Amino acid sequence: MLFTVSAASHMACTDVIAERWMSDVITPALADGDVGRPLEALDRIASLSWKEMGLCDECVEGKKIEWSETAKDVWEKVGVWIEEAEKEFDFQN
Repeated sequence: MLFTVSAASHMACTDVIAERWMSDVITPALADGDVGRPLEALDRIASLSWKEMGLCDECVEGKKIEWSETAKDVWEKVGVWIEEAEKEFDFQN
C-alpha cells in the first residue's frame, strides 16, 4: 500500500512521481527500515520536495492530502493489526 505509485491530477506530474518513486521513496525506505514504520514512511514521502522535482502546486497539495488520509487510515488500523497478532500468536496466555 505505501510503496505503490499513485497517479497525480495531471499526467505530467504522474510521470514525475513515477520517475522519482524508486530513487526517492522506495530505496530510502528500504535502507532506513520504513517498511515496518508506515507512518514515518508516509511523513517522509509527503516531506519530499515534490515541487522542486517538477510537480505543480495543485498536485503537490493533492498528494499531501492523499498521504495524510492514508496515514489516518493506517493509524486506525494499527489497533486491529495488534489485536489480530495477539490472537494469532496467543500473547495473552
